[in-house]
Amino acid sequence: MEKKNFLMYLKGGLMILMLSLMLASCDEKDDVDEYEPNTNPKNIIGKWQKSQMEYEDNTWGPGDLDEFWIFKSDGGYENEDSGEITAIGTYKINDDILTITSHSVDDPKEVENFSGEFYFSNGHMYYDFYNLETGEESRILFKKM
Repeated sequence: MEKKNFLMYLKGGLMILMLSLMLASCDEKDDVDEYEPNTNPKNIIGKWQKSQMEYEDNTWGPGDLDEFWIFKSDGGYENEDSGEITAIGTYKINDDILTITSHSVDDPKEVENFSGEFYFSNGHMYYDFYNLETGEESRILFKKM
């Protein structure tokens, strides 16, 4: 009789182990696709290289690989071109709208203000925005450095 009890406990233990493994494999992360676009504001913090741009004929090509947009955790913004900070300012995020207000380091009267939709996907940031001073539209793909 003890052998039967031992086998019953062994079978019960195996069933519990199998059930535990099945439940552990149903992790919440499985429901989230890492390639799904998201607009978590914390993801913007860091240095972003202008890797691709959309041209007037709606084709994509290389961006200015010497230009970087830097977003700081305190809401500060910097534009770096060929190793030099050329513009400084601030940024704000409201849902999926990113607005940047900046001015030239050399001439504070020279302002650049951008606003438009953005999202992050797989280490990149896509930004479809208008220059609020000129009305010019741009689409840029940034790579996080």
